[in-house]
Amino acid sequence: MNIAARAKFDSSLKCRAELRNWPAVLLRLGLSQFGWSQGVLTVSSRAGVTLRVPNRPLSRYPPIEVLVDDVYRLRDLSWDDPFAPRAVVDVGAHVGSFTCALAERLPGASFTCVEPLPSTLAWLRANLARNGLAGKAAVVPAAVAAADGEAELWASEDACTEASLEAELWASWHASNKASLPPITGRKVEVRTMCFDSIVAAAGGRADIVKLDCEGGEYAAVLTASSGVWATVEQLFLEYHPVAGHHFQELHRRLSEFGLFLVWKRPSRRTGMGMAYFARNR
Repeated sequence: MNIAARAKFDSSLKCRAELRNWPAVLLRLGLSQFGWSQGVLTVSSRAGVTLRVPNRPLSRYPPIEVLVDDVYRLRDLSWDDPFAPRAVVDVGAHVGSFTCALAERLPGASFTCVEPLPSTLAWLRANLARNGLAGKAAVVPAAVAAADGEAELWASEDACTEASLEAELWASWHASNKASLPPITGRKVEVRTMCFDSIVAAAGGRADIVKLDCEGGEYAAVLTASSGVWATVEQLFLEYHPVAGHHFQELHRRLSEFGLFLVWKRPSRRTGMGMAYFARNR
């Protein structure tokens, strides 16, 4: 069995192990290999999380990555008191995959979901309601940036994951996806921007757990934020991206100054991109 075939086989086994509706998911994913990507994809985990998303390549990745592949390694973590009140800030919430998965593990937590792309917000709110989180999760329609204001967000299709304030980063996605995806049409959307200090203020002035998957905005969130706004953060789940003039070590050094230390890091196949998890030593 070659490497590509083995990867697909392993992915199928994971789907079967983690999803209640794995036959339907595998069928839809299989049809997409022949160019059929239409309608809505429903992903239901055995833990009870159900997410719905447009069945398009740039939209359906997060539910699969979070509920099946466990890219944030939530299954490896344990909390002393899952029912304790915790403030979670999910920057780049997309359709709510991370928030819904973590809420299943931390029923005492409240969430602030930050998502800039207007076409994604309806999917996010619907998934929060679907998972009983409408009263526990506030939605903030904004992109994280160095300052509060407005900016042009580069996006492609509705509810896509690859939407960024960084035009060069979006262009690199366009180039790298040409061989594996249909042609991507770019468009600019005017969105509200908020600095990380303002986001935490909107969350009630405290963030115990933070997730940053904001397509290059992580540098603004970490490097331009005040040290005080990071003082309460105990855990950070991070996806970092290749942004001109920046590199992961900048984030690493600054987070160390905040008292957050690298627990694990997993580079992506794309240069300058990957996942990391930081936690505070007590």
